[in-house]
Amino acid sequence: MNSPPRFAWKNKMSEIIITVLGVIFAFTIAEIVAGHVMSSEYMTRGIPRVAPNSNTDSRYGVFPAAPLGPSGFKAQPFDPSQVRMMEYQPSDAAGTTELIPYHHPLRSARMIRKTLDGEIIFDVSYKLDEFNRRVVPLSPSTAGDFVLMSGCSFVFGTGVSDDETLPNQVQRHLLTDSPATRVYNLGIPGSSAGDTLWWLKGMDPEQITEPGGILTYTYTDWLLPRMSSSWSFLAWGANHPIYELNEAGELTRTQSYNVVMPVQSAAARFFFRFDLWKLIAFRLPNRKISESWELLIRSFIEMRELGKKKFNIQEFVVIIYPGTSSSPELIRRLEEHKIRYIDYSSWDLPSLTQGKDRFPFDGHPSTAANAVLAVSIAAELNSIRRSQIRR
Repeated sequence: MNSPPRFAWKNKMSEIIITVLGVIFAFTIAEIVAGHVMSSEYMTRGIPRVAPNSNTDSRYGVFPAAPLGPSGFKAQPFDPSQVRMMEYQPSDAAGTTELIPYHHPLRSARMIRKTLDGEIIFDVSYKLDEFNRRVVPLSPSTAGDFVLMSGCSFVFGTGVSDDETLPNQVQRHLLTDSPATRVYNLGIPGSSAGDTLWWLKGMDPEQITEPGGILTYTYTDWLLPRMSSSWSFLAWGANHPIYELNEAGELTRTQSYNVVMPVQSAAARFFFRFDLWKLIAFRLPNRKISESWELLIRSFIEMRELGKKKFNIQEFVVIIYPGTSSSPELIRRLEEHKIRYIDYSSWDLPSLTQGKDRFPFDGHPSTAANAVLAVSIAAELNSIRRSQIRR
């Protein structure tokens, strides 16, 4: 028996309300499940384990053996949903809290990172020199050559003090050389290889006082999506410039993604608030992966060429960070373009540091991780330096 007409709208409204509540309930359950899946995957996986490279035809790379370290595997928990935006607090009133590559007059800054519950992940102060480079406290006042260590926050040292960064740890092992080698920290938090290239283009050669040396770039899987408009990058990096290849095959830089792609950038920021979307998006194939590789390798080629002309750099070396799952493809392309590299992708940092390879709820390398890597990096760089001297 049909309801009287005067009650039909009430029945319809009830159906709509029940449907909406059902959708909200289903989405909430899916969001909770997605968050747990992402957290459990990261806690179980930690840094990805990569099989040792079996490329016996390598002409431009070395594959250092991992040191004998503590046995066992205990990854630090990491839950992206528990992390909020970083709080930047300037140490001098005249400064700004914006970090390089966007140059500023700030000489020191304090970075605090907390969970949503207010638990402090790290609270650390950074010091920059007059050229906006993070200081390397152990740098000798005079040196015979240099090492320019470039890369993202892994090189800059997000979360660790000035003396605990990877460049300063490498410097510690190069102080016994005669003449000494000076290490510079050219790490740029949240950057791409294109950002590093443009910083080098803007640098005055007189900012490097030694006559010659080595330029390194530390590569991780996080850096490849930053070369093109992947959803995961747009969610937080839409203010970065866009890099493209011109007709001559050279890298060019245009306006930011926010300006050129405002709708897609806004959509990425909105949807990446939800774990369900992250779970889906991180599993979607990257349609621009080939473009990203081309832009990345071109950045390396131009870094090498620019370094030789501008800073008298004898060698450009790509350092492949432990757990880098894209290392086979990267190595293939580096070999093709005759770019030197040091491959640490098969190193199991969690085991070597007793599970203290990174900050919990953050993912940036810890002091222990930097210390383990620095020993080998310094040794390999010394080997390269000795080969230059023999020439």
